[in-house]
Amino acid sequence: MKSNAILIITFFLLTGILLSQPKLKIEGGDTYNWGNVKVKDSPLKAKVKLYNVGTDSLKILTVKPTCGCTTAPLDKNVLLPGDSATLDIKLNIGDVAGPMHKAININTNDPSKPNSVLNLRAEVDVPITFYPSKFFAFGQMYVGEEAKRSVKMINKTNQKIMLKDIDVQPKDIKVNIEDGDILPPNGEIEIIATTTPEKVGTFSCRLTFKTDHPDMPEVNLSGWGTINLEKPKNPAATEQVKPK
Repeated sequence: MKSNAILIITFFLLTGILLSQPKLKIEGGDTYNWGNVKVKDSPLKAKVKLYNVGTDSLKILTVKPTCGCTTAPLDKNVLLPGDSATLDIKLNIGDVAGPMHKAININTNDPSKPNSVLNLRAEVDVPITFYPSKFFAFGQMYVGEEAKRSVKMINKTNQKIMLKDIDVQPKDIKVNIEDGDILPPNGEIEIIATTTPEKVGTFSCRLTFKTDHPDMPEVNLSGWGTINLEKPKNPAATEQVKPK
């Protein structure tokens, strides 16, 4: 009889231990959405609570954002049952237009789901966009030969936008825009950058200017290329016709 009682007590103790588990719950679910934001709102900020809704201590082992534009320090790593911790999130959105999706990977000792993901979303509204990108892709360039690349600047608003304080580096780069130029409402300007390399090496350039639109007061574009000594000759073009 006594041995049976011991077995029963042991069974319930072991069952309690097995059923005692930590469990992570993210406040608001697995997605935090800022909705529509503007460039000037950067960095986006949010405080998201992590709860332990289990019956044992929850250990938050790692918190890893998926890109360097996001930081998410945690105020504590061990949560007793019913306790919570806070992620202090900051997301630098830059000036990229449209939908933005980043994520934070959270690793815990929750046996049912050791790896959780908190998705971060926003819709970035910008008055000016660039096509195909904010980058002059010079690619392969050649000493003494003029190189020219362009980027389309598109006004997404119903008002004209004035450009000012245009600066290009290095100074021997020529661009076809100048102070006082107007980007028409819902219109576009093709920005053309031109240079003639003088020596072999890598090439980089930067174009910056300001606008009178409060949501995009400054614009930065860059460019890159590789300068070669001369173009490879086309064998077909130089082949001589052999006499019959």
